[in-house]
Amino acid sequence: MAIRIIPRGNGIYLDRETADKLCALPNKDAVRLYLYLAVHPENGESHAARALALTPQMLADAREALSRARLISLEDAAVNDVQLNEQRRQSMAEPQYSPEEVMGLVTSDIAFAQVVREAETVLHPCLGESDLRELMTIYRYFGMPAECMILLLHFARARTARQNGRRPSLAMIKKEAYRWLENGITTPEAAERFIADENRIYETVERIEQAIGLRVSRQDERRLLRSWAEMGFDADAAALAQEITVKRLGEMELKYAGSILKSWKSAGLTTAEAIKAFEARREKEHEEARAAHEKRMSARRVPQASGSFSEAELDAIRQMQEYMNDNHGGTER
Repeated sequence: MAIRIIPRGNGIYLDRETADKLCALPNKDAVRLYLYLAVHPENGESHAARALALTPQMLADAREALSRARLISLEDAAVNDVQLNEQRRQSMAEPQYSPEEVMGLVTSDIAFAQVVREAETVLHPCLGESDLRELMTIYRYFGMPAECMILLLHFARARTARQNGRRPSLAMIKKEAYRWLENGITTPEAAERFIADENRIYETVERIEQAIGLRVSRQDERRLLRSWAEMGFDADAAALAQEITVKRLGEMELKYAGSILKSWKSAGLTTAEAIKAFEARREKEHEEARAAHEKRMSARRVPQASGSFSEAELDAIRQMQEYMNDNHGGTER
């Protein structure tokens, strides 16, 4: 949003023209939205709508009123909140919240207080000031809803426990929160879908490891197996790719098996049943092509006289050739 307000310390400055336009607006939600985004430039429209209790229709009406008053640009407003937050985070240093600000938020904001209680359960019961500041940064500066933060905390704990049996750090959770926002995961529904997809992929990778008899430990190998699951392949399909790889190379090579799976994906094949039918059909076509080639080559072969005819037969052939030559010569004359 192109808001024409010049920050002055902890307050804001409105020029006379802007103030007159705001006073003339019949839509009070538009005035509230404008002022909220001016005071909290780090937050986007979705965060403002939650803070001001605006329904999607109320938000749309407020945006339209501000646009007609030439206080915002609808083209700018169309940029999604994730991109706006990203641009703001790149251009502004993260705020350094004081202990008083953190404790004030804990005591005044029920939703954030619940996040802190969940964090104490997931991480450790005695969060320090730095931990609370990190949580406040995710909640206030990043603008992640409390419901999403709680889901994020439990997701991070489950994933870290699977990887190394430990608990996650706040730094890891903050990094994951940033990734969620980059991918538009800003609602509890979106977070639940994401977590369900991640759990499905993790379980599929585990089954693939069992199917190919290989427990990967390197990050690049794990990313490769994850890409197979993300393409929609299951353990049976991975086992087929392994079978073909070993048949051709004499050993299992993950990258080669991955190239086979990519070719199947390009052909629209992801299930073992469809892949088997495809490979059987292709093998049959190859056999038919080889047989046709052998037939063509056989027809072109000229038998060697010394190995196919007796001496008497050779004499008869020479006599026939001489007769044909003489007869041909006589006709020309």
